[in-house]
Amino acid sequence: MDRVSMIKAISVVLGDAPLDIQNLSDDTVAELYKSTVLTPTGNYKFVCPHLLKEDLKELVEADGIRNHRKVKEHLDKFCSNPTNKMLGIYGLRRTGKSVLMRAKALELLEQGRCVAYFDFENEKHSSCTFDNLLRDLEICKAVGVEYVFIDEITLIRRREVGGTGKEYFVPEFPTRGLSIYATLSRFGVHVMVAGTDSFCLSLARSDRLFGRIEFLHTTSILYSEFEALVGPTNILDYLRIGGVFPWSDDLNWALYMNTAIINNIISSIRAVHPTDKESPRFNSLFSDDKIRTLIIYTLSMSDISFLAESLDKVYGRAYTSHELGISANNLARRDPPVDISDKFRKSVEKLLANRLNLTEIDEQMRSWAKSEIEAVLCELDAVIPFALWGIHELEGIITVKRENVYALSVTGLRNYQLSRTLESIQDVVSEVIVSFEDGSAFYKNVQETSEGHLLEYLIISDTIRHLLENMYDVSQCRVRSGHESIGEIDMVVHNKLTDEVSLFEIKRSDKIDENQVKHFINPNFMDRFKLAWPNMQIKSCNVIYLGKTELNGKFVDKSTGESLNVCYINAEDYLCNIDKWI
Repeated sequence: MDRVSMIKAISVVLGDAPLDIQNLSDDTVAELYKSTVLTPTGNYKFVCPHLLKEDLKELVEADGIRNHRKVKEHLDKFCSNPTNKMLGIYGLRRTGKSVLMRAKALELLEQGRCVAYFDFENEKHSSCTFDNLLRDLEICKAVGVEYVFIDEITLIRRREVGGTGKEYFVPEFPTRGLSIYATLSRFGVHVMVAGTDSFCLSLARSDRLFGRIEFLHTTSILYSEFEALVGPTNILDYLRIGGVFPWSDDLNWALYMNTAIINNIISSIRAVHPTDKESPRFNSLFSDDKIRTLIIYTLSMSDISFLAESLDKVYGRAYTSHELGISANNLARRDPPVDISDKFRKSVEKLLANRLNLTEIDEQMRSWAKSEIEAVLCELDAVIPFALWGIHELEGIITVKRENVYALSVTGLRNYQLSRTLESIQDVVSEVIVSFEDGSAFYKNVQETSEGHLLEYLIISDTIRHLLENMYDVSQCRVRSGHESIGEIDMVVHNKLTDEVSLFEIKRSDKIDENQVKHFINPNFMDRFKLAWPNMQIKSCNVIYLGKTELNGKFVDKSTGESLNVCYINAEDYLCNIDKWI
């Protein structure tokens, strides 16, 4: 360490102490540096909690993940190239942010690089202030630290008093993150930050750190990547508890929902827009409880739509239980026909509104929730949007409409939300489907169909996240005639460069059945389907299912009488080799 650097570091530690360091001898400066800046073991005397090489090594071994995430390539590139930006490791809880940072920090230390790793995860360090952190970062700058990792930075909080006198402890990073950039990043030091309230990082990017921070996203854990990290994983187990680390049957999903999404959003909003100030994005009159309710409402509306879609499928199915089948047929033949899914949706929405105490929240607030909270959930990586094409023929007029559908990005959380919503609406089933004599059988069918629907969402969301957005468009397509659902293609993958589409049906079955490809060989359906893609060529027709991959499933095309080749693809095979099947 040279004299100038030692003097800078001593000055940071001593602050305004009346000591003329410049006139001291080199030996005295060196001794003073050792006593004020270094511990007896030769480490830096940081005020904030930090991890040493031995700590990192122990934690990396405890993480138990030997293979690296694909996103590590982004982190490697950031650390290898000169930069004057910060890097935000961005994602929901338990998606590997800390695991990624610890592994990279240890790797750099083992390469002989100068690294500082600050970790605010332990609540006993909650008294550590942002000023303490800036003091430690000044030491890092003075002694030539090359890489600075700051984990759980959003747990450094300040006390705010709202307009009602209520106390809030809000993250400081959105309003003070620029000072980290000014201290280190603009001088070429590689700074990486992560936090539980990851939405804070996004708010800072759009405000104080605009153009000064880039993001690495960790939430999108593909099934193929998850399996590579933790070992062979049964796809049905993955539907229940997949998408987070560590993967466990004992995970409290209710707590996860509360901390990873709801508190994340509320805490981040308050960090930038305290309750006694006008917010351009969030109405200042909304209390935390109302925002919390509206977030749950928005997520639940997605589940209700999901269940209503499952209901459409159940409603149109030919049951072995003839009483249930007759009841469904009778409802369909009424004049006017009864739209079961619409009636179901409205009844469940009413029930949910009562249970969430939404009676005092007017339509304007609900509209606000839909527009603002859906945007926030997308920004937070909490949901994945994908396109749904609706082709509807009514009285000879055909309309083609495209809209966005949302799925929770964490697979296990998706299953939890759906299960909770199913449980909450059991008492609605008998009220809504009054003509069905066997309500329990109806509920069981909806439940089983919904699990198959979860498999659809997994395959669609993994396909979207794997493929390049500028080259491919992934969507679903539903066709209706009057009040009747003709059917849907579960996944349509459009290659924008070649104008070809690959069609996929997704089935929770290990059997090959002609009924699974009925839309492919139904000219009435396919003619309408082509209205959404009039100039495109169909490249392939496929069924993704739980059985073995079979490349030559042959069925008769009813429109031409010719044999139609349908490829049957094992779901796990597809998810681990998406490029091969598109």
